[in-house]
Amino acid sequence: QYYNAEYGGEVYYDTPSMLGALSFVRDLIFTHKVTPEGVTDGKAVSTAFFAGDASMVLLSTGSLSFIRQNMGDRYGVAFVPRNVRNAVAIGGASLMMPKGLSDAQKAASWTLINWLTSPEISGHWSRFTGYFAPNKAAYDLPEMKAFIEANPDAAVALLQLHFAKSWFATYNTVAVRKALEDEVQAVMSGDRQPAEALAAAQAKADAIMRPYVEQTALKLPQ
Repeated sequence: QYYNAEYGGEVYYDTPSMLGALSFVRDLIFTHKVTPEGVTDGKAVSTAFFAGDASMVLLSTGSLSFIRQNMGDRYGVAFVPRNVRNAVAIGGASLMMPKGLSDAQKAASWTLINWLTSPEISGHWSRFTGYFAPNKAAYDLPEMKAFIEANPDAAVALLQLHFAKSWFATYNTVAVRKALEDEVQAVMSGDRQPAEALAAAQAKADAIMRPYVEQTALKLPQ
């Protein structure tokens, strides 16, 4: 657990478990050579895979259709490599209505959201892109069942969801997350060692959250 689920002012980046995880990722690149060093841009990663310069790549499910189109049957899909246990990050975006809409705007927005997330549309979107459908009912449709049978690689991400955790939230979540992302990127590029990267990420995150902590954290009696 790398954050406090009960309090938005604490993350645990500089810990032994995080060091083990980041060291595992570094070893995949620099010891086991599964992918070229320093190649982290999505397009460059795909290009390296197509050219045979990478034996393994970690990409969004949204890349699956592109991989399938370019690789034919010369690839396989598997769970994210594990060290101690299976785990996987989840991402995505949200559909939301802002405050201040008129009743007519709310009704129109809700109609659009319902359409986009319907089994039929989310299923079509999944088959076209590779992303899994956010509506479970999409997988009950005959066309989706036929697609999964013909493309079993599309089912791997669904099965892996059993090992996913809910997205975390802190004070200034995006900046706190980026503090870690930048340091992980530096490790993957060979510019940082895992221990120093995590110490730097922790320091950055703590500085970002400090205003929130100073206003909300419980203080011991003087």
